[in-house]
Amino acid sequence: MSKRIEVIKRFVQIGMQFLQMGDFNGLMCIWGGLNSVYVHRLAKTRKKLPKQTSQIWNSLNTKLSEEGNFRQLRNAMDKQMRNKEPLVPWFGNLFFSVFFVTKSNNFNQN
Repeated sequence: MSKRIEVIKRFVQIGMQFLQMGDFNGLMCIWGGLNSVYVHRLAKTRKKLPKQTSQIWNSLNTKLSEEGNFRQLRNAMDKQMRNKEPLVPWFGNLFFSVFFVTKSNNFNQN
């Protein structure tokens, strides 16, 4: 079990590093893995995580919440762009935005 704890702890740390570097696509990949069914069922392992790791994981879950169409994530990306800091956008959001704009423009032309 201690190996599981170390692996999860490491991935939570990597996720936090992605957030700090502005790599939102990498962050979503890590978050998707940490919230997969396979990790979610490891309830006993998750309970034994260090408090700091659990707090970071909860913080990432809040930041990446699907609520409001990923509002907090989009706000974080907007803030990073406004500050002219380098970032790697979350490609799922980017593709959705391009698709939506393209479809709405086609609708307006008809």
